[in-house]
Amino acid sequence: MEVCQALRRLLGDVEIEHVFRDAPTAVHLEIRAGADTAVGAGAHDLLRGTWRIGGDGGGRSLFLAVFDQARTTVLTQGRRVDVPAGHLFAGSSEVPFTVIQEGACRWHVIRVDLSVIQLPPATVNRVLYRPYGLSRDLRQLIENIMPITAARGADGRPAIDVVGLDHYLTGLAELILRSIHDTDRDVSPGAAKREHIERYIRRNLTDAQLSVSTVAAAHAVSRRRLYQLFDGAGVASFIRSARIDKAKALLADPTYRDHSIRQIAEAVGIHSAQHFSHVFREVTGESPLVFRRSAARPGYSSR
Repeated sequence: MEVCQALRRLLGDVEIEHVFRDAPTAVHLEIRAGADTAVGAGAHDLLRGTWRIGGDGGGRSLFLAVFDQARTTVLTQGRRVDVPAGHLFAGSSEVPFTVIQEGACRWHVIRVDLSVIQLPPATVNRVLYRPYGLSRDLRQLIENIMPITAARGADGRPAIDVVGLDHYLTGLAELILRSIHDTDRDVSPGAAKREHIERYIRRNLTDAQLSVSTVAAAHAVSRRRLYQLFDGAGVASFIRSARIDKAKALLADPTYRDHSIRQIAEAVGIHSAQHFSHVFREVTGESPLVFRRSAARPGYSSR
């Protein structure tokens, strides 16, 4: 029971079924959890182990896992994915999946909140449910997490707090996602630079001073170079679209139901509710209030 509880702390919504060998089986686990993240390492020797993850409509989690030795199969949406030993596998709780293992195994798993990953959804979706070989550097980063997070200070408390662990694991997950994504495509320096700038903009939307000039200065490029990187579409247009996209997400989020339109506007870096409403209507064709009412109706889905 303790093993199952520990695994649920790591994996969240999970159904676990272990079939042990006739001989005594040792199961070793080491798990650290932040507020919205968790990391774990372990080893076991099972006749068969099954983990069914996701599907309860709860939080949106991203899982990055490396399994050594054991034969590992992943089932999802009618697909079967064989994961070779030592390869990286990425999955999301948004799409329920089942991991089946047979034999001895050493493993490392990272879970992070998918909603805070600062990468385009298309980038994340591209790498899900496929095995990836790991470079030595990435493998060392993953395997060396546990000793760092296990450290404790003189007072016996964890040396790294849960918020710090959340930031660290989320950043590491983004690094891994970008690395395996880039191995699967030809990425030009310009495309990589634009993606980096887009992430910077999304992270700084609350800054009312965010503009073409401040973005150019932050990345040591000229306004003309920015225009070229964005294929002539313009950074100002991207900033506006990113702000409205975030505003739509906040207006549709039940936890922000008590926030006024002015507060939503300020959360996306627009300090005039009137100007925010004007821009929102211009982009979406409806006012923020109408959008919020539509989002609250059953069956609504954002697009």
